[in-house]
Amino acid sequence: MIFQDLHTWNVAQPEALVIQSKLRGQIQIRKLDGVIEKIGAVDTVFDQESNLLIAAACVFSYPDLEVIEQKTASAKAKFPYIPGLHVFREGPVILKALEKLATCPDLILFSGHGIAHPRKIGLASHIGLITDIPSIGCARKKLVGYFQNPGMKQGDYSDLLYDNARVGIAYRSRENIKPIFISPGHLCDVSGAGEIVTRCISRYRMPEPLRAAHKLVGERKREL
Repeated sequence: MIFQDLHTWNVAQPEALVIQSKLRGQIQIRKLDGVIEKIGAVDTVFDQESNLLIAAACVFSYPDLEVIEQKTASAKAKFPYIPGLHVFREGPVILKALEKLATCPDLILFSGHGIAHPRKIGLASHIGLITDIPSIGCARKKLVGYFQNPGMKQGDYSDLLYDNARVGIAYRSRENIKPIFISPGHLCDVSGAGEIVTRCISRYRMPEPLRAAHKLVGERKREL
């Protein structure tokens, strides 16, 4: 997998904000192009005792969701925990895990946000731009915007609105369970992001590829 070298990661908060502002205009929100046959998924976890960030990168066949490949990576956390700037904390270890994959996914799901972000360049958008691969953010909590609470049945959803624009959807993935928040990252639009994620959901709240990545980083953390 080839990455675009867009900036250094060794920055402080003011410079990180400038980088986001510069990159935001390069994000492309458009209809998914091409056939999606392999879906990647990325999740991270932090071990406070060792100050280690651990990332898992998984690749699944689509739409049958069979595991093709799974890799993990770890690295010391060098950037503080700042809402809206998670990519500068987690980005290097995520790229390290993705670099280990022998299989290049056609699309990547991230446990985080895409354009549903204060500066419309969340982790999914930022890493999607670096990898030049369609990307989607799928989060358990809303970061910005407002929405009408969707119906309580599985499959109910409502638009997530921010800055007078539709930036994602609040989707009820399980009956009577809090919705998840889906937003396009890069080279994808809201409708396409919603379609992909909902097709990856079975019995659980989160889509299966992200569940697998979450489980894998948890196992790796216990090993370390």
